[in-house]
Amino acid sequence: MHTQETQETCTTISACLHEEQESKLMQALEASTMRKVQATDDHKNSEQKEPTKFIENQQNPTTSKEFFDESREIIETSTKTSLNGDEETIFIPDIDEGSPRPEPNKSANQIFFTETTNIDGGPLILNAREACAVESAAIFHPNRTIFVIFTGPTYKNNSELIKILQENYPNIHFRSAIFENITNGSPLEGFTKFRESTFLSVHVSDALRLVLLWKYGGLFLDLDIVVLKPFDALNENFVCRAANNRLQSGTLDFSGKGIGKKVSQMCLEHLRDNFDPKLWNSNGPDLIMAVMKRICKVKIPDMNEKRCQGMKVLAKNDFLPLGEAKQYIDQGKNRSYPEKSEN
Repeated sequence: MHTQETQETCTTISACLHEEQESKLMQALEASTMRKVQATDDHKNSEQKEPTKFIENQQNPTTSKEFFDESREIIETSTKTSLNGDEETIFIPDIDEGSPRPEPNKSANQIFFTETTNIDGGPLILNAREACAVESAAIFHPNRTIFVIFTGPTYKNNSELIKILQENYPNIHFRSAIFENITNGSPLEGFTKFRESTFLSVHVSDALRLVLLWKYGGLFLDLDIVVLKPFDALNENFVCRAANNRLQSGTLDFSGKGIGKKVSQMCLEHLRDNFDPKLWNSNGPDLIMAVMKRICKVKIPDMNEKRCQGMKVLAKNDFLPLGEAKQYIDQGKNRSYPEKSEN
């Protein structure tokens, strides 16, 4: 059954929504107590972790050889498992084969999440925090298509939270993306340095979000970002500050053409030319900051939309850590960013 932390997490989400929009995920989780849904040990462990980014797989990381050399065999096996009706795993459509699929001319209407911890092909289970993040994006963007991209082609059939999201939100779609395939035609085509990575899951996550935005355009959100207000007023093409003199890479919006395409192209070229397999954060925030300095030609505190060729640089308060954002929730403001945002 779901843990106390699961309920507290989703209750927090429910409290953030418009009054008329009650969380379907929370309703289903309440009902799951009666159905005696049993979480796996991995699921329990994942729910007990602190909400940290990018560093969960620093110990005993999956080797890149397992990912790249076995990915095709995994897909073939998963496809057979799916066709045979096996109850243990379910096959996820490839991002370019499923329907709907992301398209460059629809970049303003698509949102991406990525989950790369299963790059060794192991079945995936979303934890409660991640499921609530996906649900919140779907609720506040009913007319946008939400793509949750896995780097492994299967998930466990007893993944209760995935079932809930699929059954209740027609705009949420789960897809797989084999890295060596999705990078075809991009600046990372044939890139093999990931084989040297000490933090494979982290580095693939850093690269995959950029490849998705380069190929299709759209909004990328980390799986620990809870949406409290629609993004529509922000329009396309923005990055966000982590501090006055730092940018973050957990929230990125690049259009499929124009300045968005230019920035994503520069990001991939920078990663290709400056990849460091030993540093877990060099290909994330540091990469975004390096590229934006080239685009804007000013220091980070002085960046704004005019100086950055149309790329907006949002203030730190636009995306608050949940602990800081709670004050807005408690005060009934129900918003993810202040009315005045730094451009």
